[in-house]
Amino acid sequence: MQRFTKQYRQQGYCVIPGLVPRRLCTSVLKSIDAVFASQLRALKLTAAAYKGDRTLHANMQKLFKADVNAYLAAARHSNKLLSVQDMLLHENIRAFVKKLGVALPSIPTSPVVSIMSDHLKIGGGYFGLAPHQDWPSIQGSLDAVVIWTPLLKVTAKSFPLQVIPESHLRGMWEGENTVSAREINPQLYSDADFVPVEVDRGDVVFMTTFTVHRTGVTHDGKPCAGLRIGCNTRIENTAETTFVMRRFPCAYKRTVERELITKEFPSQAQVKRALCA
Repeated sequence: MQRFTKQYRQQGYCVIPGLVPRRLCTSVLKSIDAVFASQLRALKLTAAAYKGDRTLHANMQKLFKADVNAYLAAARHSNKLLSVQDMLLHENIRAFVKKLGVALPSIPTSPVVSIMSDHLKIGGGYFGLAPHQDWPSIQGSLDAVVIWTPLLKVTAKSFPLQVIPESHLRGMWEGENTVSAREINPQLYSDADFVPVEVDRGDVVFMTTFTVHRTGVTHDGKPCAGLRIGCNTRIENTAETTFVMRRFPCAYKRTVERELITKEFPSQAQVKRALCA
């Protein structure tokens, strides 16, 4: 593992092949498919039985065409699946984070499942992120670690994560806040600076929160295509000196909706059926 920690320090990221069992990736894919299939059935539509990423992609596209809001609800809920958490906090991942010097790990926010497909593009919606650093969206420990792992093979042609090696050594880059991120000033980089990270399921990318990165949407002048599903989380170091001195700030905010989201729900009968069946 020493060569990976060295690359992480020098380049701002590293990729460890086969760090998590592929069966965990399959388990997450099946769980995500179950979420989308449930929404299809709720709309009285038939969901294809899970047989891999092709049937998952088909179910996603079918729901997308039938009801975009239902599709978005399924995509957002996928972030909350326990299988996603289990994979991203696998013992091999935790062990390497410890080797990076994270003495007292904490998690600032929930995991994120990012779905990219040329068939699931929403006008004006999320379709990858422009060049940015993750630290401004966390503002926790300076040595926090980003963990990113694919559920499907990712090539330079299929919406890869792209990084600028050694960009973390410049600290905070000048940028401008947008709805989704603090985007880096485009005068500070060129497309040639970015390196695509090609990975397969089971591989894990570790990255500093100061490494400049983006989602690749083109390759050799042509649009990327296919389905890419990546899962990521962040682990910060509660023991890092500046984090302690700043009293553990966190840019993520938790809010609770006190009003009923679904009016006149639930009824007594619905509660009984759910709890006493």
